Amino acid sequence: MTNEHEGRRRGLPRWAWIAAALLVTHTSAMIAAVVIAVEDPSFTTVPDYYRRAVDWDTTQARRAASGELGWASQVAPSALGERLVVTLTDREGRPVVGAVGALTAFHHAATKEVRTVPLEERGDGIYFATLDVGRVGAWQVTVEAERASDELFFHECEVVVHTRGADA
Repeated sequence: MTNEHEGRRRGLPRWAWIAAALLVTHTSAMIAAVVIAVEDPSFTTVPDYYRRAVDWDTTQARRAASGELGWASQVAPSALGERLVVTLTDREGRPVVGAVGALTAFHHAATKEVRTVPLEERGDGIYFATLDVGRVGAWQVTVEAERASDELFFHECEVVVHTRGADA
């Protein structure tokens, strides 16, 4: 007498192998996505987003006080891309001299790399912020400066770098 199951293959059926392969492929893709999201500086949220949200009222008050002061700033990359040049002017367009402050910047494609550097006065309302801005693209910049206890300036802007550092 022969066993009627003798001709069948032993082990898992084909559909089980297909399901297992799909699960392994999906798991591998998810692990790769997590590794990329954690390691790549371009995959991140805006720096200090929660603190910035909590301090929104304070930031608006600073902007209003800065607006009443009447100062203006222009921020542009230097020719070699090794620094940002900040020009501060008062309400009448005269240069603001004697201010002390800092510049905070990050590239939109690398928001984890936030850099804060002091402003170095060069005279006639021109200040240098020495940091490498050789990466082409949009930079988010915040300028904070004060000349006296009642003269606090705060300005956020976007600076676009069109050429790469020393290649310019």
